[in-house]
Amino acid sequence: MVWREGGAANRSPYPDLSRTDSGLECQKGLLLKPEIAPGLRYLGEDWSAYEKPYEAKNEPTSEEASRFIQFIKAATLTDEETFRSLVDEFMDVNQFLRFLAVTVAIADLDSALSMGHNFYLFQPAPPKTIVWIPWDLNLSLGSSSGQQGIELSIRHPSPTHNGMIEWILKDEQWFRIYTEHLRDILRVAFREDRLLEQVDRLRTAVREPIALESRQSLAQFENAVLGSGANIPPPVNQMVRVIGQPGTAVQFATRTIQGVQLPLIKWLKARGESIAAQLEGRSAVFAGIRFPGPGGELAKEFFRDAGAKPEEKLSGHAFKEAVRQRFRQWDTDHSGTLSLPEVVAGLAPASGPPPLAFAMGARTRPRGPQDFIGPQWLRRFDLDRNALLSTAEWEAVFDRQFGEWDTNRDGHLESDELSRGLTHALMASSEPMIQGGAGDPPRRVPPARRRSRQNRKLFLHRP
Repeated sequence: MVWREGGAANRSPYPDLSRTDSGLECQKGLLLKPEIAPGLRYLGEDWSAYEKPYEAKNEPTSEEASRFIQFIKAATLTDEETFRSLVDEFMDVNQFLRFLAVTVAIADLDSALSMGHNFYLFQPAPPKTIVWIPWDLNLSLGSSSGQQGIELSIRHPSPTHNGMIEWILKDEQWFRIYTEHLRDILRVAFREDRLLEQVDRLRTAVREPIALESRQSLAQFENAVLGSGANIPPPVNQMVRVIGQPGTAVQFATRTIQGVQLPLIKWLKARGESIAAQLEGRSAVFAGIRFPGPGGELAKEFFRDAGAKPEEKLSGHAFKEAVRQRFRQWDTDHSGTLSLPEVVAGLAPASGPPPLAFAMGARTRPRGPQDFIGPQWLRRFDLDRNALLSTAEWEAVFDRQFGEWDTNRDGHLESDELSRGLTHALMASSEPMIQGGAGDPPRRVPPARRRSRQNRKLFLHRP
């Protein structure tokens, strides 16, 4: 089901359908929230294989499930010509082009463009064409992409291999419609007077509570929005974003993957100018943005373990040997299992030093990113829930990931493919990566817990 506001205000992002006075109208259909980097993927004809990776929010009818699987096959297993002949049957292409135009305009790479998440798919009943719904835009508008986000290509916006987006934007008729949507965005949403008015209104609304945090918080906020000239630290080799806790300073995204980000107003103006230049064919741009993240450093270690150079490729056999070698190096007590301290210590070189901008109150020692990622990885890999990773558990997860991370389907892993896969594995939720036995967590996480996890999310980068 999908929800529309029809009456009473609802402050929660999760509609309360138990209230008869909620003022929400329901429309039946299949609703999904994919978590499947780098993009849509065919998982066979059995619907049960799709429930977790695509996060089905309701139980589909057999007809709905079959139709969705047929859409995935058309989007991932066909050739370009066949896809064009079939896609209108399954998907509202014009609606997708609007969705894509907005996503590209705001340079949101933490999305369907790259990470395979932060969007919903809704297939209305009776099975009609699928629509795309954006979600969680907190890393858009230069918050994570910095200078490169300004120059993000409108023709090749995806940094990963995404066949469906590539096929659609190669079609000149569809590309013309897509660019018209971009022109509409420039005429309306990116109009400078409108942007200034909206930013000023929102800034006024939140400025007072931020000032109550501290003078430093207010200075950071003003600089992040307007570029007020506040004394902001210089770029560092990693970016951290922490939601302020009671009694601590609120951390704003003044440090990003590409260094100190432009103030919001300047970023929006520069991004609008870049889009306009690209539409006129007079701008050299980045074809997507690379996000090596912690997976980039870990990928280097895997390549070293396999005795390969970064410009080479890892075969399935070489990858398995690298996985085994990495396990042996992390298993410092030679017990044949990995404990949490060993996982944390193993991740430390790839994670970098404790972040400079980290504000979590008093503590006895600095905590690096590995202190948060390590427990998450242990939960993801530990299928028998004994708080230890066995060799079998470790190898089983990576065996499956090889096929998923090989996005160009050539039977080998390139450095970029391994980097992206490892980064997504490191930063994804703590739900198991493969099916386990008794004791697996529930399929759906309660909304309150889900939001709590998001509020503690840590973003980092080390080039």
